[in-house]
Amino acid sequence: MIKNYIKSVLIITFLLVAYSSTNFLYSQDTSTKNKTITLKELEDQIDLLFKEIDKLNKDFNSKISKQLESLIKENKNYLDQLENEYKSKIKDESSKIESLKKSVDEILRIKNEELKIVDKKINDIEKNIKNLSSDEYIKNLRKNIKKELDEFRNTLIKSFEESLNIKVDTIN
Repeated sequence: MIKNYIKSVLIITFLLVAYSSTNFLYSQDTSTKNKTITLKELEDQIDLLFKEIDKLNKDFNSKISKQLESLIKENKNYLDQLENEYKSKIKDESSKIESLKKSVDEILRIKNEELKIVDKKINDIEKNIKNLSSDEYIKNLRKNIKKELDEFRNTLIKSFEESLNIKVDTIN
């Protein structure tokens, strides 16, 4: 489309120049011999004009092609750079997630072991309580032991949370 437009503009320009020069010649020379341009001269001028148009068109296409290739190359380099950056970020984030997952698994394992120990202690205490004779003593002892175990458990979990800088869910 641009090529056709440029060609049209150049042809019109050439014809206007030819017309202007012809009018100039008519106004300068009064003889009919000098006033007419031969068909051969006009064809030669048109051929020359087409050659110049083709040359301009080729130069234009060459420059546009080079600029487009340069832009494509720059864009490709930029896209490659972005891709490498994102791959690197994804890799870093993936390793962080994997590390966190391992930490959480370790925390859950330790939590389960602690809960088993606490449950075992509670069971042992309950057995010992059954063996005691006084109901009042048993009630107080049970309350105290349960309170101490809860405090022990909370303290243990809290210290574990502080040392690993996490929050452990103890609701089961």
